[in-house]
Amino acid sequence: MQDKEGINCCIDVTYRLSASNNNLGFLGTTTNIVNENKLLTYSFVPFLWFFCATEATVVYEAVYNSITKWSKLLHGINFEVKYMQQDHCAASAAAAGNCFPLAIIADCYPHLVRKCREHKNLLRDKDLLGGLLNDVQRLHLADPSNDIFSILAAATIKHWEQQGEGEFATWFKEVYLHKRWCNFSIGSLPIGVQPDNNSLESLNRVIKNWIGTNTSFAILLKVRLV
Repeated sequence: MQDKEGINCCIDVTYRLSASNNNLGFLGTTTNIVNENKLLTYSFVPFLWFFCATEATVVYEAVYNSITKWSKLLHGINFEVKYMQQDHCAASAAAAGNCFPLAIIADCYPHLVRKCREHKNLLRDKDLLGGLLNDVQRLHLADPSNDIFSILAAATIKHWEQQGEGEFATWFKEVYLHKRWCNFSIGSLPIGVQPDNNSLESLNRVIKNWIGTNTSFAILLKVRLV
């Protein structure tokens, strides 16, 4: 599928891994796994890992340029990314736009839902949050047609405004219906590309639990990640 569609990448950074607040980032892809019970799951496969003091566009550009350079030198592969699975990180998306201008950002849906909950304070009637999240889920499960998604999104925003929740509607429209970030619908992406970063974040959680958060950076560099 990736030969035909283009490479699907995942990227994420886990914060405060060491006593000096160094962060560990991973770049890789996801692979589908058919289990014995016939259910389909997916797993993260890392290509590259890196330390960074902060998330910035220049950091991600260095990561993307490194994987492009070494893929060509070592494997003769033109590392052309078609999809980038990530959370709502502007620096990563900006760097992807510079290094992989044709890449589509697959915005992380669980991250989106978490941010909607965090912005509950924008609601005049807090009891409406559950209904609004149901509306967001319908957008997430929208038919694989950009036209249908656009119509449904416009109708959703109008419905929220009619309920008196214009402030929340404006925030959601400006943040998640922007051209860069609106690919959180499973219908907007091919099979094998997930609008979430769960498998990579699961790896981050395992590493943080294993290493802890107070390891000195000098010792951290000696840890062999298997």
